[in-house]
Amino acid sequence: MTSATGLLDAGGTEAVALREVGPLSGGSRMAPYEHFADKESLLAAVAGREPRRLGGIVDEAARQSRDSRGA
Repeated sequence: MTSATGLLDAGGTEAVALREVGPLSGGSRMAPYEHFADKESLLAAVAGREPRRLGGIVDEAARQSRDSRGA
């Protein structure tokens, strides 16, 4: 899903194609079809993962802020 996220970040939903995700992930062009029925399913999985990813980014920023203040 990291490859799909990269494509999404770079060019929006139009840039995401299942056949592109496979090679970017080190697999075949058809490999994503074993896990996702279609592009919408892949995008839904990416969207479902985003709150956790963003939460991790916020947590890391807060930790760095505390560390820099010596708290």
